[in-house]
Amino acid sequence: MTNCHFLFCIARLFVVWLCVTDLVNNNTTRENMSVFGVDLGNLNSTVGITRNGGIDIVINEVSKRETSTVISMTEQERFIGESGLDRAVRNCNNTINCVKRFIGARIDDPAIESEKRFLSCPTSGDDQGRLMFDVAYNGETVSLYPEQVLAMFIQQLRKYVNRETTVDPKMPADVRDAVITVPCFYTPEQRRLVIQACEMAGVNAMSLLNETTASSIDYGIFRGSSLPEKESEAQIVLILDVGYGATTAALTAFWRGNLKVLARKYDMYLGTREVDWTLSQHFAAEILNKYKVDVNENKRARIRLLAACERVKCLLSGNMCAPLNIENLMDVDVNINSFQRGEMETACAGVADRLKTLLVSVIEESGVAADKIASVEFIGGGCRIPMFKRAVEEATGKAPSFTLNASESVARGAAITAAVFSPKFQVREFVTYEQTHFPVKLAYFQENATSVSSVPFLPNVNKIVSLVGKGDFYPKMLEVTVKRADSFSLYAFSDPENEAVKSLFPQGKYVTGEWTIGAASKPTNGEVKIRVRIQANGLVAIEGASTQETYEVEEIEEKKDPENPEKEAEKITVKKQKTRRAELSVTPNVTLLGHAPEAVVKCRKLEEEMNNRDLLVNRTKDAKNELESYILDNRSRIGDGGAWSDFVSADDKSKFLNMANDYESWLYEEGSESTLEEYTLRTAALKNIGAPAQQRWRMWDDIPFALTQFIPKAQAVRDNAISNIGKFAHITEDEIRAVAARAEDAIVWAQVEVETYQKAPKFQNAVLTPATFDTKIKEIETAVKVVLAKPIPKPPKEEKPAAPAAAEKAEDAPPAAPASDESTQVPKPDELD
Repeated sequence: MTNCHFLFCIARLFVVWLCVTDLVNNNTTRENMSVFGVDLGNLNSTVGITRNGGIDIVINEVSKRETSTVISMTEQERFIGESGLDRAVRNCNNTINCVKRFIGARIDDPAIESEKRFLSCPTSGDDQGRLMFDVAYNGETVSLYPEQVLAMFIQQLRKYVNRETTVDPKMPADVRDAVITVPCFYTPEQRRLVIQACEMAGVNAMSLLNETTASSIDYGIFRGSSLPEKESEAQIVLILDVGYGATTAALTAFWRGNLKVLARKYDMYLGTREVDWTLSQHFAAEILNKYKVDVNENKRARIRLLAACERVKCLLSGNMCAPLNIENLMDVDVNINSFQRGEMETACAGVADRLKTLLVSVIEESGVAADKIASVEFIGGGCRIPMFKRAVEEATGKAPSFTLNASESVARGAAITAAVFSPKFQVREFVTYEQTHFPVKLAYFQENATSVSSVPFLPNVNKIVSLVGKGDFYPKMLEVTVKRADSFSLYAFSDPENEAVKSLFPQGKYVTGEWTIGAASKPTNGEVKIRVRIQANGLVAIEGASTQETYEVEEIEEKKDPENPEKEAEKITVKKQKTRRAELSVTPNVTLLGHAPEAVVKCRKLEEEMNNRDLLVNRTKDAKNELESYILDNRSRIGDGGAWSDFVSADDKSKFLNMANDYESWLYEEGSESTLEEYTLRTAALKNIGAPAQQRWRMWDDIPFALTQFIPKAQAVRDNAISNIGKFAHITEDEIRAVAARAEDAIVWAQVEVETYQKAPKFQNAVLTPATFDTKIKEIETAVKVVLAKPIPKPPKEEKPAAPAAAEKAEDAPPAAPASDESTQVPKPDELD
């Protein structure tokens, strides 16, 4: 049975791989043409990239697939991600975590006090009441908006993506298109601020996506063939995400190529950190009783206890008991050897009960019977806690399913959505119907209106149009007709009568959009058609406005005389009025949501400066480490008895050792905080002596070894030449032996050169290198090839027979004198004697 299950899992993974390969078809051949999706978490964040026909999860600098959402500031630089987590305790006053909880937060928000349980750095408010983090950086206290801190983190994640997608070191990748996931309870203000944080980081946020919707996309898009064809037969799945800070449950219907969110419920304060906090208070009381120290009085001790409780929680997910051990906690070593899982579940019973209530509520709101739910897909860090698993089964009547990757599903769904929005990819069509969380209405002023409506916070409007309400879905496009002939203002606002709006929107901040619609240049029919889009990111946008414009034209008509029909018609000019569509100007109020544009530009410039400073600090550290390591590695090599000692002149040796000793003392004293240029110059000065010495040391072994390789090659060239003697009639033996002698001469030359080199002082530069022998081999090989490739001479041309006319003339001509050849001459009389 185990083997069958294993084979089934392998087959299923193969099918998913085929689906992923077929899902995203990249038409471009450049690997760095990529987009990415970010699962922005309170504790950890995950990045998925879409490229080469599939989705990959990006690893960070320590090869983890999740990156801690922590930013720690120091006097010199920023530590983001895992490096920030390493400094979270000892640099707690300048460390920021759970930044997602503070996006758009105001200093007077009552919920901030609850959040400060997990926040260690001080906060303040700006002149508008927006919350800011006060941290020490670059010798001063700097106040940063949560959006600026988020921009730092997104910038770091983009570096991971660029490193992953770089194919040519000379042309590094620069991936900027992304989709960011946000909680479903984020208001339009918060959504706009996340987009602005991406702008500060130099990232193009193509869209925002609700977290459970991203997981639903990851679930449904790979099950195309197994889903029903019709919506009426849709498969109902409950997606439950119990994260570190909040819990969201979404009941989703799936059918072929579609998903629809039927209902969604959330609890902003139900997460695994509530378990950590409950355990920390339990242990704090026990530590106070046992060791007589109050952990809650010390910020650093409280953070360490929270981290230890998180480890205990993880251990109790797979074990029935776990120890709590913390060394030197307020000068005492805490050792609680056995803490039972039952004790944790008793202490956290209220947290589990809240989860049950949430699940029952979302099922009731959807109107779907519990037995119609096909599965409950459990994701997030809470899916590993046994009491949460039991709570899911008790509330839904079904054991939770874990077919989705608990930590990566949201990032994968975001990466798929990024490919959908990018023109670089062709993605299999998958339609998403997102449920409206905040009902949205439009408001404007209409003159002489027969029926009017009033909005307390918009006194200058008297007409209201509902765009999306409870049970509606988006994204979608609507056309609204407004009876106005002149310029007017148009407002979008969230319905303050909605319970979610009341609890999440600051008082008086219900307006989420404002536009000025321009007037037509010519008379109109008094109606303006406005194209309104509810975007995938949950924000309202005005795509355009138009009206029917009236204009006058002159036309020529023929007019006949009724009394004389046979008379030719008279042509007259007639003025007529016609209408045409005229586009009107739409001017948005860009300061209504989020930060003002000039503030965003300022924050982006500051982020660039901080990033450049980080790069300079890291380069300076590398240069300092290089100088220190060069001294420690090579001083003993050049000193007396060292491997390079004989390859350096006495003067250079003394100079190198003196510089190395001076630079080492300087490094540990006034040079400990020097500049990049100083470290680089000192390293270069040492390398001016050390590098040639190292090169001579290498040549001392390489040149004789190259000779041993050269001699057989030269002999082979000679033997090859001699073996061709007599094989070619047009090449003489002397020619072949001449080039063979060149090979023998080369062997003698090489032996003499190496012998001369070995007799010379070792600190002198060699006049030959291994490459010299390679060049010599090529010379004699070329000489042999030239001789052996000598072309065969062409045969002599044959004489053609004389023409007939020439022959007749020869017969008529007198006989020619005999040739002077001795063999044909008649001997003289005296010669006969």
